[in-house]
Amino acid sequence: MKPPTISAAIAGKDLDSSPLAGEAKGNIAGAGPPAYNLPSTEEPMTGIEKTPGVNGGDACIAGTRIPVWVLDEMRRQGSTETEILADFPGLTAARLSQAWAYVVKHQVEIDAALNDHAEA
Repeated sequence: MKPPTISAAIAGKDLDSSPLAGEAKGNIAGAGPPAYNLPSTEEPMTGIEKTPGVNGGDACIAGTRIPVWVLDEMRRQGSTETEILADFPGLTAARLSQAWAYVVKHQVEIDAALNDHAEA
């Protein structure tokens, strides 16, 4: 479930009487950093997690130490999904699909991880 948008959250409210009205007005046209933090509107990817200190904080299949970038690299090198699943017996086709969805949505991050690990 997505959190409400800012406009939905403030619809029908008098912003001038808000305790944060002065702060919000000062930031409307990008006049500086936000006066307060708003919740992220990006939903986490189901089945993918990042844990500081585990695999360098790279995105992994949830509950495993299988980095998404490793799966993408295998695919780029010509491995089929069947071969990838055979190499990781605990990995399911559904979780592999979640990894592919993550790659599509976070391509820049995955490319950076591939480059970092290629240099290592």
